[in-house]
Amino acid sequence: MNATSKEIAKYLSNILQECPLDRSWNGLQVDSSKPIKHVYGAVDASEKLFFSTNHEDSSLFIVHHGLFWKGVQPNIEGSNFTKIKHLIETNSSLYASHLPLDIHPSLGNNASLLSFLSPIEETIKRFCQYKGYDIGLSATLNNSVNRKSIQALYSEALVEKTTLLAFGNEEVKRIAVCSGDGADFISDAYEAGVDLFITGEFSHTMYVYAQDHNMNVLCLTHYGSEKNGVLNLCEKVRDAFNIEFTFVDFSPMF
Repeated sequence: MNATSKEIAKYLSNILQECPLDRSWNGLQVDSSKPIKHVYGAVDASEKLFFSTNHEDSSLFIVHHGLFWKGVQPNIEGSNFTKIKHLIETNSSLYASHLPLDIHPSLGNNASLLSFLSPIEETIKRFCQYKGYDIGLSATLNNSVNRKSIQALYSEALVEKTTLLAFGNEEVKRIAVCSGDGADFISDAYEAGVDLFITGEFSHTMYVYAQDHNMNVLCLTHYGSEKNGVLNLCEKVRDAFNIEFTFVDFSPMF
């Protein structure tokens, strides 16, 4: 199927919530009118993504962290100029989905993280909000699981080094997840009465809070906690438009 980036973007926008209060300018950030030959998925719209993939002309890049953010000067200069120039010269496009991809009930980062543990479906619910949007998820597992076993599961599944703040009970059953920089929601997790809070970034403040409140916290890295949402979108595009995709995994140091 010869689909353009606009057609694919319209398809994705029908799947994802709009989230106008998000910091990211979500959607098609750079557009090419040529039919898309290949899709590349990644967490970040970095120079490394565009220049290290040896990608075909007329490619579509789907990312979680795009180029344009509200409250940031929109000048096309420096690294942004280099990236946009490269996309234009290769007739390629860029689609970004930030908060809409965090909160989607099945494709989103949080839903994907929770699915690794196969929780009891009817116990899944939202437990925190960001800019008025329900974002984190909590749930109950079928059986109690050792916290180190859960850490090992995520380390292997995400192929990332994880950090466990082990201040609670060794066996856990109630779980809360909030991908990315979810440290600010640790008090919400405490109020929800969970045995383990799973997030992306580590913070000193979160460490002290967890220690003071006898909580278990598993940090997957910001990057590691946000890979699966993009992967899910790429799979949806492949199935809908018969366009193959490549997920580009550039794991950072932390």
